[in-house]
Amino acid sequence: MSYKLTKTTEIIERDEVVYSEFARMPYYPLAVARGRGAILEDFDGNEFIDLLSSASALNTGHAHPRIVKAITEQAEKYITYTAAYVYSEPLVKYAEALIEVTPGDYEKK
Repeated sequence: MSYKLTKTTEIIERDEVVYSEFARMPYYPLAVARGRGAILEDFDGNEFIDLLSSASALNTGHAHPRIVKAITEQAEKYITYTAAYVYSEPLVKYAEALIEVTPGDYEKK
């Protein structure tokens, strides 16, 4: 490779050996070490504004304290099976909250 070997490039090179190329579509050679708000940091300490903000960070940014707290509290109880197999109170609460804010006068699910 023609770029400087850093922790980030080391991770990318290891990934190329063990991860299917069909499962990845990288836009940029970025190996994320951490994120906070709209900022991502790679393993070499470089910071990037996350203009893509993948699905898990779309509305709240990376590592939002309320989201981290909710995930931690749930993980301490159990990490759920798929909703296709079991009933889940957090899923019911989420659905109820979505129904409450969904406009229209019709039965919602």
